Amino acid sequence: MPDGTIRRVDFWISSLGVVLEFDGQQKYVDPTMLAGRDAAQVLWQEKIREDQLRALPEVRTVIRVTWWHLAEPERLRALLRQHGVRV
Repeated sequence: MPDGTIRRVDFWISSLGVVLEFDGQQKYVDPTMLAGRDAAQVLWQEKIREDQLRALPEVRTVIRVTWWHLAEPERLRALLRQHGVRV
């Protein structure tokens, strides 16, 4: 990152410039994961993080995946296709 920090993503498809991020509710409700923040603060930090990822020249898109997509493979394929990923 420009500020020297390192960003981790859940899944990176470098050949396509695609970041896959798994979205669960736990980070917004689990006191351990909240670490003294409220859900709104966590959401805001996630938004800023995603904006920083999208600003990287090698990132074409960020795709948010939920359990709903993973429960049915066709849902995941449809989500990927919506973002221009051929599957």
